[in-house]
Formats: sequence, C-alpha cells, structure tokens
Amino acid sequence: MELTEAVQRILRHHVGLILALVGLGLLVPFLMNVGRDDTYVAFARLSIGAKDTTNAQQTEALVDTARGIVTSLAQVEAAIEEVSVQRDPRNVAGGQVDIKSIGTSGVLVLSVSDGDPEVAAALANALSEQLLTSRRELLIDPLEERLTQVDDDLAAVDLEIDDIQAQAQRPGAIIDEVRLRLEDSIQRRSDLQAERQALSESLAVTPKPALIDPATAPGVPEPASLAADLMVGGLLGLVVGVAIAAVIEALRPSIVSGNALARVLGVPVLGRLPNSPRQGGRLDHWLPHHLGLAASGAGVESVRLTGVGPEVDLKDLAKGLQAAVAPHLVVDVIESDTGDPRLSDTPGGKWSQADRERPGLVVVAPEVLPRKALSDLEYLLAITEWPLLGIIVYPRRRTARRVTASTGVERLPAPEPGVPSRSAAQF
Repeated sequence: MELTEAVQRILRHHVGLILALVGLGLLVPFLMNVGRDDTYVAFARLSIGAKDTTNAQQTEALVDTARGIVTSLAQVEAAIEEVSVQRDPRNVAGGQVDIKSIGTSGVLVLSVSDGDPEVAAALANALSEQLLTSRRELLIDPLEERLTQVDDDLAAVDLEIDDIQAQAQRPGAIIDEVRLRLEDSIQRRSDLQAERQALSESLAVTPKPALIDPATAPGVPEPASLAADLMVGGLLGLVVGVAIAAVIEALRPSIVSGNALARVLGVPVLGRLPNSPRQGGRLDHWLPHHLGLAASGAGVESVRLTGVGPEVDLKDLAKGLQAAVAPHLVVDVIESDTGDPRLSDTPGGKWSQADRERPGLVVVAPEVLPRKALSDLEYLLAITEWPLLGIIVYPRRRTARRVTASTGVERLPAPEPGVPSRSAAQF
C-alpha cells in the first residue's frame, strides 16, 4: 500500500473520529479557562550571595539550590503565617512559587502568583527574606562568628602576655620559665592574628545575600494562556485521532476512491454517479457506453447490478441504464427474498432466461467503504461464477441534488438513515 493511499484511508474514512478528538482537545482547555479567576504575579529580584557563575551548569545548580529553599513546605508555611492570609501551603509551594536566573549571573528573580496582587507581593517579599536569611546563615554567619571568637581569643592572649610580663618584674621570678610562657603566648597571638586576617579577607570577597528589588503589587493580571492551551489541545487531539485511525485501519482496513476499489476487484471503473443512487440524478454519458463495451468484451447480453456498502435501491439506476443501452443489453437488479441471489422477481421464483445465460455483474459502491463489505460480493461471485464487468461509484455522503429537465438543479433533503432497500449485498 502506498503512503498516499494510507493517508487517504486514514483521513477520509475516519475524518469524523479525527475531528471529534480535535474538538475534544479544544474543549478541555476551553472549559478549564472558563470562569478562571485572574492571577497576579509579583516579582522580587535578589542576590543569594554566590559568586558569578560562568556556565549553564553552575547557573542551574544555583537556581536549584534557591528553589529547594523557597519551595520548602516549612518556608512557605512561615511566609503565609507572616503575611497572615489563608492559603494552602501545598498549593503555593507546588505551583505558585518559581525562581529563575538572569543569564549566568548570581542574580535571581523570585515570582509568586496569587489571585490577590497584594498577597502575591507580600508572599514574594517574605520568601525572599527567608531565602536571604538561609543563605546568610550558610555563608556569612559562620565567618562572622569565627571572627568574633578569634577577637575574643586575641584579647585573652593579650591579657595573658601582660600578666606574664608583670610576673617577670617580680622578685624571685624564674626567668627561663617566664620566657617560655611568654614565647608560647606570643606565638598563639601571631596565629590568631593570621587567622583573623584570613577571615577578614574571606568576608570581604564573599558576596552578601541582598534584596535588590522588593516585590510590588502588580497592577494587571497575568495574561490568559487560552490561545496556547487551545493550540496544544487541538494538536494533541489531532495526533491522538490520527493514531487511533491508523490502528483501526490496521485492524479493519477500508477502501477509499473508486480507483482503489477497482484495483482490489481487478476491474475497471465504468462511471461515477453525481449522487447516491437513491437520490437520483443525470447519468454520465460515458457510463452506458462503457457498460456496453464491458458487456461486449465479456460476451454477455444482460447485466445485473449489485450494491456493496450502504443499502441503496438500484432499481431507478437500472431503469436509467436500461433506457440508455436498450435494446442491446438487459439491465436489472439482483433481488430475491428466497436467499438465492440468482433468482429474480419472476412469478413463483422461476429462473429467468437471462439468468440461465450467465449475465455480467456490475458493482455499485460508494467511494469509501470498509474492506469487509466485499465479503458478500465475493460469496456472490463464487456461487454464480458470473463475470464481473466493472464498478460504478458514487459519493458516500453528499447533499442530495437531482437534475430535472424542467427546473434544472433541484436541491432535495438528504435521505434519512435506515430507509429500507434491498440489494444483492444482503445475501
């Protein structure tokens, strides 16, 4: 099967299914956006005390660290309590708080969405302060605490050195012992001074977490994402519809177009009707000519019409063809209530003379039909061994149109489904 034929089978035979799923894909996001309250987003810009990053991986690690802090349930609960509002901490932490970086710098933007602009700004500022506090406790506080401890140790060593020097001036002091103690104290003071210098330099080069721009209440709500949601929903529905149609075609293949049906049956297309046979219409002037040529080539003097696919009444079509080809051919419809498709509507169920002479068979079918619809036709050909002359195709669905000699084209209501009719495909 060629790719174009597969696409035609999927799109033409299952267009209703595909359109239904596309409509469902459009309906879901539309219903989700109907009645949705306005959402306001407040932004706070801050630096969390990290040196400028140089690549995307470092930036991503920085953002992940900050996101892990601000989306912590404990942090969110504390911020809600500080702002004094009624919010579900899990909903806020799960989808209303986000944080992003500005390029590869250490500057981050924290955003909070809420239905109240004032609450959104207050929560953004509260979470920003909590983030900065956490970073200070991690980066700055240990250095400052150690620096304070070193200053206290230096003051104690200075007092110890003064005491040792005072002891050296007293009578009876042991000079060697005093000298050793003094040298040890001086060495410890030197070490503490070196450590203090290192701590001071480290504090000087460590970026301090700071709030650059506090969040303010947004004046306009966040633009609705309905258009984007509709595009995604429609595309998803289209993909799912085509996939389901492809699976159905793989399990229950169909035939689209008269040419495809002609290839399956191995016969030519004798003609195409403008409408369904039940709707009437002017015959293609080539159809009687092609029918006569096919009958002549098969050596038959009578033709029987049989339908496949939807049940349609072929009597009007047979009469029209009979009028066009008379007296060269006998055109009739295969019908019987006895179950034997070779019997015509003769009194008492007798075989007609034309049936004894092996008439030719012409199939009347829509341009789109399931492959399994040919099973009855195959059975008919097997038990009668009549030659198959060709096929006549008609549109599967179309607004009823009838051409009349007096009024031209007359538009008629479409036939109701389920109208009883008979054809040989019933056997």
